[in-house]
Amino acid sequence: MACSAGTPPEESPAYRDGQETGVALYEEGAWPDVSRSKAEDLCRFPAQLEGLQDAEASDFIAGCVAGLRAH
Repeated sequence: MACSAGTPPEESPAYRDGQETGVALYEEGAWPDVSRSKAEDLCRFPAQLEGLQDAEASDFIAGCVAGLRAH
C-alpha cells in the first residue's frame, strides 16, 4: 500500500520497514561510512524480496538508506 500524496515518505509503513532493515544491515555487516549510492544498491535487494514496487519500493529504499547511514 503506497502512501497518499499528502503523507511524507518518512511516515509510511514501507519507509519504517526499510529503516529497520537498514539498521539491521548495518548491525549485521558493520558497513562503515557507506556511500549513498552503495546504500541504495544494498537496500534495493530486500525491497525486491518483499515484492515492493513503485512508491512503496522508493519509500522502503529511502528508509533503508537512512537507517543504514545513520550510524
